[in-house]
Amino acid sequence: MAIVTIVALLAGVSGGIAIALYQRNARLQDQLDTTAAQLASAQARITALEQQVENQNPLGGLFGGTEGGGSGLGGLGDLLGGLLGGEGSGDLGDLLGGLLGGGPEGGLDPSALAACVTTSPGSIQVDATDVDRQVEQVTEAVEQLRHLEVEGAIDPVLVTPEEMTARVQELARDSYPDDVADADRRLLVALGAIPADYDLTEGQIEMLGGAVAGYYDPETHELVVATPAGGGALEPLDLVTLAHEITHAVTDEQLGFPGLMDDPRADPEPFRAAQALIEGDATLTMQQFSVGALDLGDQLGMLLNPRVLGAQGAVADVPYVLSASTQFAYFDGMSFACAVSSQGGTEALDQAYARPPTSTAEILFPERYLQSVAPLDPDAVGGPGSGWEQLRSTGFGAEDLLFLWSAPGDDTSSSLSDPRLRSAAWAGGEVTLWARGADTAVGIGLVDSGEGSATMCESMAAWEEAAFPTARSGQAIGDERLVHDGNGRSAILVCSGDQVRLGIAPDEATARSIAG
Repeated sequence: MAIVTIVALLAGVSGGIAIALYQRNARLQDQLDTTAAQLASAQARITALEQQVENQNPLGGLFGGTEGGGSGLGGLGDLLGGLLGGEGSGDLGDLLGGLLGGGPEGGLDPSALAACVTTSPGSIQVDATDVDRQVEQVTEAVEQLRHLEVEGAIDPVLVTPEEMTARVQELARDSYPDDVADADRRLLVALGAIPADYDLTEGQIEMLGGAVAGYYDPETHELVVATPAGGGALEPLDLVTLAHEITHAVTDEQLGFPGLMDDPRADPEPFRAAQALIEGDATLTMQQFSVGALDLGDQLGMLLNPRVLGAQGAVADVPYVLSASTQFAYFDGMSFACAVSSQGGTEALDQAYARPPTSTAEILFPERYLQSVAPLDPDAVGGPGSGWEQLRSTGFGAEDLLFLWSAPGDDTSSSLSDPRLRSAAWAGGEVTLWARGADTAVGIGLVDSGEGSATMCESMAAWEEAAFPTARSGQAIGDERLVHDGNGRSAILVCSGDQVRLGIAPDEATARSIAG
């Protein structure tokens, strides 16, 4: 796998972890606390309004019948304005926007999502108290939303959250080969994305164990949902998770998942792009189900669900690149699914399974997929010399750059400006990894598309300086743009036309040999 290793575990769980909708950013907890305080204040204002109803003209007081005329909403307008922040935005709007993919790194614009979520509140009925009937109703809703019919009956396995943790951690361990984990760790350490002593395997397994609501296994066709109900009726969070997993089941059954999803050693670039299609499709369907089946109280209640808060905390406790990669397939995948379905409805999404995207740039910028813009092959990097063993050579995508540039050195406060817009400069990329005992060497080749808010060369130089600020920085010499040397790590960046090459090694001579 290239830079983001969490997808290697998701490959084993395959396609079905419905968590990201409820854990967008670490700032969520602060926003929830603020919103809770606002709701308490709102309750006090409601009490005051009730008193006003008793003492004054009810309609006049409620809708602004003051001596000066008022806004036409009066106390109710103040209440809604306080929650939504006045001009239709504010804290609650920011909270909901963040969950839908907002934030400094960009993501799905809630207004864009609104164009794709066509269900109206109350349009989907899940009113049963019997679990079997609830499953039937959710299945019927997904069939209608996705315009695909399930063959046979959906028979989910309902487990406790504790049982889910044990299941997922076992699947994760079985699905992350040691050689893949070692290569991932070497690469992420060389790029400054994780500390040198970070246990990548255990960190990801721990994260997944605390952040999984359900999964679908395409090998066994088993659909598993965690619920604390103990045999009682499914809760709103359980129903939403079930809708997500049923979408996986019916798309796998009727359309088939790309074959590379079964291979933990698959090239990460097409793997993650295909995964984003699968997860984005299910997340978009889940959104439509949630809006149609749950009232606002149930949806807000999910945000305060202890399982949701625990999942958000589990993801926030790992290095940025890992938490961000967990969200990519769901949020950016949903944006991609929205863009594709906007062009041709669910039929266009169906066709995408037969022609899946092959680069994460197509997920971040769906117009490239819609216009069939193929990635370009970068010029080959050089080699480190004798004594080194090549571990792998794989794609290095726009998603990789986005995560690096959003948190150089695993520090989001050092983010480059507009990392998402910068990543539009990606037109192709490859990374090669070598090992010599405990030493690691990395060669990255990139092609500049001419798009984006900065050139690829400028962004890579800015990232290198931000990620390794204590290293010695050299002057530009010809095409060689940057030399960093310090703490047992040297890096050479070479830019020539639309080609960018970065060599990383324990010493400057080896790094220069790789960068060419």
